[in-house]
Amino acid sequence: MTPPYIGRLALGNIGVFMFFVLSGFVIFEALDIFYKDSIKRFLINRFLRIFPAYWASLAFAMLALYATSSPKLANLDPLTILMNISLVGFYFSSPTIDSPFVISVAWAVIVEVFFYGAAASAYWFAGRIGKTYSAFFVMATLGLFGYLFCHLTDSRTRFFGYLQFTPYFVVGAALYIALKMEKYRSLTLLIGLMAMALSVHAYVIYNSRDQSVAVMESTIVFMLAFGAFVFCSRALCSNKWFQSVDQSLGQVTYFLFLIHMSVIDVALHLKYDGLFGLTFVVLVSIATASSLERLVERPLMRLRNRIRGSKL
Repeated sequence: MTPPYIGRLALGNIGVFMFFVLSGFVIFEALDIFYKDSIKRFLINRFLRIFPAYWASLAFAMLALYATSSPKLANLDPLTILMNISLVGFYFSSPTIDSPFVISVAWAVIVEVFFYGAAASAYWFAGRIGKTYSAFFVMATLGLFGYLFCHLTDSRTRFFGYLQFTPYFVVGAALYIALKMEKYRSLTLLIGLMAMALSVHAYVIYNSRDQSVAVMESTIVFMLAFGAFVFCSRALCSNKWFQSVDQSLGQVTYFLFLIHMSVIDVALHLKYDGLFGLTFVVLVSIATASSLERLVERPLMRLRNRIRGSKL
């Protein structure tokens, strides 16, 4: 649906990994501002943000499979459907798209939840010793060593292969701490730069496995996207208008991420290609994501605000 040279840039991969960077920033921001006194509230609120939206998107994806008579239907036995609903079984398998996901990009949701748990554990440790920065330092150090171990032992398909994505989250968390905690800025920036170098390394390694990707060009675009994120993160910490726009986009982009592949499958089934197919996918994805956000996310917002103890 897009020109070949656009496809070779692997913009989807850039989007997912930049989302991991953003998550590192937002996770530490949330723990620092709203959940210092209750890791349990953090985990409950994250559950309400991730799973209801995922379940609604899963229902949409199932409808798309039936509408397109997809071959995937033959593999959907009751156990596989249960695993897709809970995602539990996938936590103990390799973090790849080879597993029978109904939503192919759901592997990224599993990675996200994995790092929610890691961040919550780090903040629990910080509460025990009374030092927030220590939590970041311990998490970042162990995580980056875990990444190196995962890479050097080629363990990305093992159950702990989620560590291959650690540098992205560390970069985001380091950026938040560098912006908000001047006392630790120099050392945090050093850790952040190390994590950024490993993020680029991880990005190159990941894309090198796909011969259809122009690795050098894609990596350059990834680094430009990171630069844009650094610029925007500074504005996010100080500009109320920017915060409002960011929140509005944040409510719908998760649904867009989850349902866009199903819309693409429908477009291909209908033989919509080229500019018309691209327009169809964009418009239908936005309309569907916005509708699901109104039906699912907004009714939960009051409950999530109560758990958070504050309205965003």
